Amino acid sequence: HQRPQTPVYKVQHIQKVAQAIQAGVPVQGVYWWSLIDNFEWQNGYHGRFGLLGVDFTKPDMPRSWTPAAEHYRQIAHENALPAR
Repeated sequence: HQRPQTPVYKVQHIQKVAQAIQAGVPVQGVYWWSLIDNFEWQNGYHGRFGLLGVDFTKPDMPRSWTPAAEHYRQIAHENALPAR
C-alpha cells in the first residue's frame, strides 16, 4: 500500500506554508489530513496516508507510527524543517 504523504511530500508543503507566511498570509496552524489510515469512498481501505498506519487485517486493528509521523513530530518539536 502506497503512502503518498511521505516526509518529502510533507516538507514540500510546509515549505509552501513558510513562503505564504513570508508573503504576509496570517497562517495560524498546519493540520495533517488524517491521524490514522481510514476508509475512503474511492479507494476503500487501500489509500494509506495517516500519520498512524492501521493494520485492517487484524481484529484489533493495531496502529503503528509511520516514518512520516516521526518526521512530522520532529518538525513540530523543533518548529523548523530538519537540516538536509
